[in-house]
Amino acid sequence: MLLLLCAVIILSACSEKAGETKETNSSAESEETVPELPAVPVKNFGGKEFVIFTSNWWDYAPFMVLDLCPEEYNGEPLNDAAYERKTKIEETYNCKISQIQGVYDTAPDTVRLQTAVRAGDQLCDFAMMRGLYFTNLLTDNFLIDLDQLDNIDFENPWWKKECSDALRLGGKRFGVSGNISTAEITLTAMICFNKAIVEDFGFESPYELVKSGNWTLDKMVEMSKAVAHDLDGDGVMTTADRWGMNYNRDTVWNLLNSCGVKCLELDDEGYPEIVIDKPEYLSKTQNILEKMFDESYSSNNRRITGQFGEQRALFVFSWANGVISSRVYEFDFGIVPLPKYDTAQNDYMPNVYGLGLPVTCVPSTNDNLEDTGLFMEVLSYEGYKNLVPVYYDNVLKTKSARDSESEDMIDYIFGNLHYDTGTLLDFEFFTQRICEMAETLNTNIASHLAQYQPAAETVIKKVMDTIMSEVK
Repeated sequence: MLLLLCAVIILSACSEKAGETKETNSSAESEETVPELPAVPVKNFGGKEFVIFTSNWWDYAPFMVLDLCPEEYNGEPLNDAAYERKTKIEETYNCKISQIQGVYDTAPDTVRLQTAVRAGDQLCDFAMMRGLYFTNLLTDNFLIDLDQLDNIDFENPWWKKECSDALRLGGKRFGVSGNISTAEITLTAMICFNKAIVEDFGFESPYELVKSGNWTLDKMVEMSKAVAHDLDGDGVMTTADRWGMNYNRDTVWNLLNSCGVKCLELDDEGYPEIVIDKPEYLSKTQNILEKMFDESYSSNNRRITGQFGEQRALFVFSWANGVISSRVYEFDFGIVPLPKYDTAQNDYMPNVYGLGLPVTCVPSTNDNLEDTGLFMEVLSYEGYKNLVPVYYDNVLKTKSARDSESEDMIDYIFGNLHYDTGTLLDFEFFTQRICEMAETLNTNIASHLAQYQPAAETVIKKVMDTIMSEVK
């Protein structure tokens, strides 16, 4: 828990100039820097059942929300911590917690919630809906403005304020992210690198590149080009060969965001404006896509599968869940944040995969906002106190990181997260379609914008007209 709360302090040297260091005594600082948590009131809910509807991410199990309602202890640290949280809340507040799991696709999950609201049915007390489809719920009064909830304070540390602010449209808060689930940790972007390949080629350690401020897109590409090789000599780069980097199409926006590119920004009135068409973003995006999609050294695992697990790739773009899955590998790997665009960029910009993030929201059919607000506050508070530390320290770091440098990098990543409104709110799938350009290695971002931006702007106007006209 200490490492999570003090993440900015522990690896602040990563954003300092080369050669500068900052020593810390984490055990001593724990008593000085970790603030006492605000109190959360206790109430007898009289046996009420709170139902949470969670949208899945197709059939990808690591993205499922599995830490709300485990049925029993099973010896896994996260499951057991989640079970203890559930039973503690049920006993302390005299209530029952249940969960409705979504289906294979996120679209039917969204339609299911919409259908229930239209029919006046209270499917759930609150829902966790993926960013990819969340904008479909921002019309026709499907959701309430969460500032109507009683007994909840979104300034508390168990709510992700920067993420919630990125979702605050027209001054209204229809979605938030917090510590109700560990899903946000799961979706945090990072890169793994093969230590043996780094040593074999005599490269400077990526750890040192991060600390000196020289971990950039061009440096990653330079190293990747040096490593890529047609091992079987057939004249074609295939899964049997050695690659510089391996990525999934859904990590495209993680790299764009880490290089300072945003899809949308909110103006002073909370109106979302597409900004990727600005000249400085457009040229940057073009360059990033050309380098990421170059199949002489970089492979999209939907086109050319595998490599990193077989020790035939230097870098792999991942999320925290991928790092956890990688702990079965018998070779040593390290963990670093995604690179800066260039050395002129002041800071690294670790980020969350917003399209997949479960956004917490409350359907407008909820008729007990007082109890719902308190229940959400308690669930997130207990998650922050007792659930997230287990996942972060025990599962992600102790069991997955191979060295103290990787642990420090993980601390830095989680202490400096950034959010892009455009990946949290995907209007007319405008953001997702940029990821899909990786399917055909299409780097013509200007053409993409010309084709899809008008429809996205139309949907933005429709959503904002609805939001601004709602009288609650």
